[in-house]
Amino acid sequence: MALDYPLIPDTGRNVCLLYGTTQNIEQVSQRWTFLIDKEGILRHVDKEVQARVRTHGADMTAKLKELGMIQ
Repeated sequence: MALDYPLIPDTGRNVCLLYGTTQNIEQVSQRWTFLIDKEGILRHVDKEVQARVRTHGADMTAKLKELGMIQ
């Protein structure tokens, strides 16, 4: 399944700081996935990406379907 979604280049780590995936700009960010709908509403946060790397794509596809964000 192909999804059309933007990736956010966060070279200054501003988004990481705002979303809480890191505490300062020196720290490496944690791998989290944020599902944000077309209205800009945060619908889901997956903080366990690193623990389920192999199934993450399928897990997020299932979550997108569950939330009604895709068919």
